[in-house]
Amino acid sequence: MKSKGTAAWTAAGLVLLFVGAVTFFLRSVLYAGILSLILMGAGALILVHLFLRAKAPPKLFRILKWIFRPLLALILLAFLVVEGFVISAGVGANRREIPADPDFTVVIVPGAGLIGQSDRPSLLYAIRLRKAAALYQADPDLTLVVCGGRGNDESVSEAEAGRKYLLSLGVPEGAVTAETESLDTAENFANFTSLFPDVRRCAVVTNDFHVFRCSLLAKRYGLDPVCFSSPTPKVLLSLNYYAREFISLVIYLVESNGYIIDTSNFHL
Repeated sequence: MKSKGTAAWTAAGLVLLFVGAVTFFLRSVLYAGILSLILMGAGALILVHLFLRAKAPPKLFRILKWIFRPLLALILLAFLVVEGFVISAGVGANRREIPADPDFTVVIVPGAGLIGQSDRPSLLYAIRLRKAAALYQADPDLTLVVCGGRGNDESVSEAEAGRKYLLSLGVPEGAVTAETESLDTAENFANFTSLFPDVRRCAVVTNDFHVFRCSLLAKRYGLDPVCFSSPTPKVLLSLNYYAREFISLVIYLVESNGYIIDTSNFHL
């Protein structure tokens, strides 16, 4: 029975590694970069565990087991707690209705990538921009601020592409401001506060999985945000980005302690 169980776990580990590798290779199509890394990581852990159980001295294996099992349990618990906050914030922003008489005058739209070398917003970015346009249509006195610089693999800045997309949706040019220097979400808000130093109350329009982190970052830079979002389409896309938020929030905590991590060209 033991050998059959070992064979089954070995097969499971190999399958996870294979599926994860294929998914990673096709991540631009499947929108599953982070999920692929999770699958490969799980497969690798299973195989390493089986190898150590077979080859390591029993005493050493017991020590490693007592170290890593609590560590994995702690990581899983942290993941579940964080995802609870992320999902709750996203659901709340999805359900928030567009106000007829808002208590804000400025709407921030963080960038979210472009399609290839074009000036067309990615699916996630287009969702944000359409929501921002809906806010403007409800109150034409609003100013929409699209944020995002030009990444190494982009032909134009995300903000300029976002501005062009908003104009195509009928938002007048005078109602859109493009912040074209920031390369990640933290810089979106940092540069916004430089452009609008007197603004505190504002709206933030983003994707549901992104709401919790945006709220934290906006408050870090002295803003009082109210967040709006739309549900993320495609199951794999949604799962991937909700999982990615755990890693992004770990980076947020690290950077909150003064250590800066360059995430401007992460495309997972």
